[in-house]
Amino acid sequence: MTIGFAEPKTTSALQEQTQKTPLEHPSILVVEDEEGVRDLLVQLLQMGGYSAIAVDNGLDAIASFKEEHYDLVFTDYRMPGISGAEVTRAIKAFDSRIPVVVVTGWDPETFKDELECAGADHILQKPFDMDDLLELVSSLTSR
Repeated sequence: MTIGFAEPKTTSALQEQTQKTPLEHPSILVVEDEEGVRDLLVQLLQMGGYSAIAVDNGLDAIASFKEEHYDLVFTDYRMPGISGAEVTRAIKAFDSRIPVVVVTGWDPETFKDELECAGADHILQKPFDMDDLLELVSSLTSR
C-alpha cells in the first residue's frame, strides 16, 4: 500500500509527468534498523537496476545524506534514536527536492499527518510488492 501526499493533478500536470524521463542511474539511500528488511529492500532495488546504499539508523542517514548525493530516500518510520519523520524533516531541510518514502509495518493512517508535515512524499506499507516498489521508484526518480 502506498499513500502519496501530492495534490490532485491537472491534465497539464499529468502530461508533464508522463513526459519526464527517468534518471539514468538513480542513487537511493535506505534507512532501516531491521537487518533483514534493510537487506531485502536493497536487494530488490538492485535487482531493479538501482544503486542502493543502506544505513541502520537515522543519524547515520542524515550524515550520509550530507556527504553523498542521493536521488531518493527510503526510511523506516519507527527506529531507535530518531524516527523516520525526523529523518524526513532533516533531509527536506537540506534539500527539499529529494523525494522521501517512509516505510512502515504500522497502520499509516495513525501518523499520516505527522509525515505529511515532515515533508514525506509517500508512505509504503510493509509488506510491499517488488513491482509496486519499482514502479514507485521509477515515478519518483523521473525528472
